[in-house]
Amino acid sequence: VGGSSPSGGTIYTDLYYPVGYNRRRGSFGQFRRGCLGASESFRLRVNGAGARPTRCHGAYSSSAMAAALEGDERRGRGANLGSVGTWVILTFALLGMCILPLFVLHVDLNNLKSGTSPPVLAIVGVLLSAYTPSLAAIMVTAVWKPRLGVRRLLAQMLRWRVHPGWYVLVLAGPIVLFLLADALHIARGGAAPHDWVLLPDSGSLSFVFGGLIAGALGEEFGWRGFGQSRLQLRYGALVAAIFIGIVWSTWHLWPAIVPGGHMAWSDVVATYVRLISTAVIYAWIYNSTNNTLLVVMLAHIGHNIASALVQIPTDGSQDIPLIVALLYLTAAIVVVLLTRSRTLTRTKPEAATSAPG
Repeated sequence: VGGSSPSGGTIYTDLYYPVGYNRRRGSFGQFRRGCLGASESFRLRVNGAGARPTRCHGAYSSSAMAAALEGDERRGRGANLGSVGTWVILTFALLGMCILPLFVLHVDLNNLKSGTSPPVLAIVGVLLSAYTPSLAAIMVTAVWKPRLGVRRLLAQMLRWRVHPGWYVLVLAGPIVLFLLADALHIARGGAAPHDWVLLPDSGSLSFVFGGLIAGALGEEFGWRGFGQSRLQLRYGALVAAIFIGIVWSTWHLWPAIVPGGHMAWSDVVATYVRLISTAVIYAWIYNSTNNTLLVVMLAHIGHNIASALVQIPTDGSQDIPLIVALLYLTAAIVVVLLTRSRTLTRTKPEAATSAPG
């Protein structure tokens, strides 16, 4: 909304204006809502975030205003895209370093699963590989935004005040999905599992717990906290989620290339379908809960718990993963149909903000 100033220019009200300019990076930190009356130095006086200012000094032409905002937006988006590209490369570089001992020491992946005593370096590398997305995100953030970036990235996990229904959904939903997969397998003529739900024994409990922690802390700061939050500023939430899903799926396929590793083509297809679909669902959760990364981490944990508790029928080792992937795909399609593709939420965002971290 515009109005004339005494000097003949235009004072713009009810706009989102950039604040927190960083001279070294050439970009603004965030956008706030208010009145933008400008001299060359963008002098502003605002009564709190989101409030209208009591006074606007000077005026700013519409063409200059548009050029300033467009130029900063282009620089900000370029910086985000560059940081994401660096993060992807660093994630796979760290992954390669983690699995390199398997090649150098000729360690068969099956030996790690069978409980034998492989070299310690190989074990440490495999364990650290699960944390490479988050480690890369922290390292890139520390370089791109050295002052508060890492703190803002990690602080996403501390948000927890969302509707309790989200916690029920992310923890119970995957169990229902896996049980439904078993039921569909039986409906197609397959055998029923001997036990539908079975708690892990004490010997494998520590392994399951470690997998839960790695899946949440080791991955989600990268996939959603860093990658999704930055890419969706430029390409929208849906496109960003599909890209993250492709990277996520490819990252998960490393067991197919190491010594002793093997993965059938059906498993590769199921991995891409499931994780791309899951990335869309997790982006919906992330944005709908106001970037509450804790809920997404619990969703990741919920999936890992469900895969450990719900038993696969003896004749369903090839069938069940594909059914689970198709069920996730169905859920993702429902999310896309019921939300805005730009945000993957049902409501229009109130303000444009910078990516966390």
